[in-house]
Amino acid sequence: MKRTWVYIGQALICVILGLILAGAVGTAILKRPFILVPIRSNSMYPLMQRGDAVFIRSVDGEKVTVGDIIIFRPEGGSFASEGLVMHRIVAGSPERGFITKGDANEYTDQESGGAPVVKPESVIARAVTIGERPLRIRLLGYPSLWLEQYQRSPYALPAALGAVALLLIVTELRSRGRRRRKKTAPAYVIYPAAGLTVCLILGAAQIAGSSFLTLNYEVSEAGRGVMMGSPVGVLQKGDEFTRELVEVGGKGFLPMVASVTSDDPQFTFSKNLIVTKPGVTEKLSVTVHARKPGNYSSKVYVGMFIPTLPPVLIHRLAGLSYWLALPVVSIIPALPLILWPVIDTRLRRQMARATCRRISRVAQRIVP
Repeated sequence: MKRTWVYIGQALICVILGLILAGAVGTAILKRPFILVPIRSNSMYPLMQRGDAVFIRSVDGEKVTVGDIIIFRPEGGSFASEGLVMHRIVAGSPERGFITKGDANEYTDQESGGAPVVKPESVIARAVTIGERPLRIRLLGYPSLWLEQYQRSPYALPAALGAVALLLIVTELRSRGRRRRKKTAPAYVIYPAAGLTVCLILGAAQIAGSSFLTLNYEVSEAGRGVMMGSPVGVLQKGDEFTRELVEVGGKGFLPMVASVTSDDPQFTFSKNLIVTKPGVTEKLSVTVHARKPGNYSSKVYVGMFIPTLPPVLIHRLAGLSYWLALPVVSIIPALPLILWPVIDTRLRRQMARATCRRISRVAQRIVP
């Protein structure tokens, strides 16, 4: 019975970690909340509070009504710098716009100057509710909040890696110092697990610092025009249009490799590869060369990588695929931990004996 509860607990931990990873990666790729959204403040207390993770689903802004808890992107006001806001609709309609308010706030967002009237196109998602209560998991939002803190603080990532290193040191000292100990995970399992943890931390940090953009535009032989929701619009064949993409650098205390790639041959960038310096920012721009008529929806990857490989090699990998460069760059610092059970003689012997025992047990089950 006790072992059953252990398995149930391990399964729950795996589910929670999977939700965190799926939410973080999905949000970073789509640049909008995905599955879960972390709560950053107590403006919706007691229904929700800081550190909660609330389940959400995409919604058409024309179909939300008064009483719904929505996620929207403020077009102005004091909330504009915060990105996305999750508050309740207290009045309004799709035609006139929505009035929103945090349950714990005295005034509406519009009265306090936090945000103008929310237009339907500014609505990103709606909270999943059971009855009138949102579906949430307590404390699960803190990992995402930590990733946001990493982007603002240069010490968050080294602190996390230091914690992993400290855990390894303590585990090794305890395993060597005690002759008799309870059954715990062997060191040849802990080291690779710690290495993979380091790899995931580095990968998540690099995803959080990267930008994934989609530029919609049209090339026409008839003439120029405006395209709804497009910063480029309709270009006449032969035109060249330049606009700013993103600003890179300025965060952290380590240099980073910024690699800009796209699958659109009509794009050229002010710089494809930059090695950023701590505290120094640089603006990147794209020029669209309207050569071939047609409608385009082109992706641009501005990958921010830790310089664990030569910058030129990282850029070449990113040119093949951002999702190829990311794991390669992330796993290199973790390789010593992952390979340590093979390098260390004592651990190698332990691993060999355990492997032989496992093979023997499997063989006995197959051949009685």
